[in-house]
Amino acid sequence: MTNRIIGLGAACALTAGTMAFGAPTARAQQQPSLVTFTFKLTINNEASPGDSFAVTWGETGLEMCSAPCAGDGHTYVRTMTFPVGVTETFTFVRALGAVSPEHPGQRFATQTITANADRSVSAVYTYGVAAVPVPATGSQRGVLSGSLVVAGGAVLLLLQRRRRRPRSSRTPSL
Repeated sequence: MTNRIIGLGAACALTAGTMAFGAPTARAQQQPSLVTFTFKLTINNEASPGDSFAVTWGETGLEMCSAPCAGDGHTYVRTMTFPVGVTETFTFVRALGAVSPEHPGQRFATQTITANADRSVSAVYTYGVAAVPVPATGSQRGVLSGSLVVAGGAVLLLLQRRRRRPRSSRTPSL
């Protein structure tokens, strides 16, 4: 009976040891699941002849088009694969000449996406449109304060003018 217990213990130890060393080998051979992101950039109106466009994330990116780029509604498409679960912030950039860390250019669209399925990341750049970003808070306070100052100044001027104007000497009629 003692030999059976020792034999059973040895068999269990051998099985556990085999599983412990065999499992990491099997996991290491599996490829992580990948998803494909399709980057789309549409350029509206006539593009400046020296401008290039790219999409960047982290310390890397993809060139969307190198100067001269086509405009008038042309769409550039590039793809890249990412491991499932990775979250990246993608920024579309326009620059005179090549986009590089030393010459980062103008950022005009940003999206943060987690790689959980094949996705499209799109941006549109329109030449000739002045786009002024408006912060979500605080931007209207300056306009409102400025309006109040102008209105207050106008009231003060009216009051001063009224004080300077001589009162007419009317006699009450009986």
